[in-house]
Amino acid sequence: SLFPGELHFILGTANDQVIHVASNGHSEEWEQANDLVKQGSTRALSAAERQQLIGNIQKKPILVSRLGLSPHVVASLALNNAEAAAAIVSRVPDATDYFQRIIEVSKTKASVVSLENVDTIVLHGAKALRQRNVNAYINRYCAHIRDSNEVEAVKNFATTLNQLINKGPKDNKELYVSDGKKAEMKELLEPHKSLHEVATWLNSIK
Repeated sequence: SLFPGELHFILGTANDQVIHVASNGHSEEWEQANDLVKQGSTRALSAAERQQLIGNIQKKPILVSRLGLSPHVVASLALNNAEAAAAIVSRVPDATDYFQRIIEVSKTKASVVSLENVDTIVLHGAKALRQRNVNAYINRYCAHIRDSNEVEAVKNFATTLNQLINKGPKDNKELYVSDGKKAEMKELLEPHKSLHEVATWLNSIK
């Protein structure tokens, strides 16, 4: 339902933005959230601003649909405000394309969204994840580790997988790692098995 006089058109455009057509019927929470999302798409929000945005969304989850945010906009927010982006994604009816967009833009050379922020969004939004997203996440990290062999990335990857798959949300039964992916990760992570995080993950997929 909409507020009196409120009308939203969510349309795909050349740059995947959103068109809003509305009168003065927006609530105070909508105005605050809309403003903070716009600001958060271009800069890091302060702790107070971030908590206000997340708090408004938690208090009124319907704000997410009323804001009419595209995957493109949420990915921009994810650049500097991962927790806020996760709060939005976890309340989208079908978040698959949002996760995919965030993971996709992390592939760019400029690292539009850092892998650390992707980790945060994946963990905070775990209830909304689908297997397609899990596979994309694993593929993204495996490619990065092959290219960089960064120890910190290896640790973060193993830590996130442990939390996501072994300790993840009980109400999301779709989260698993296929045998093919297990074999791929085993080969990739075996050289780092001296790391506690990696050893824990490898032991869990034997």
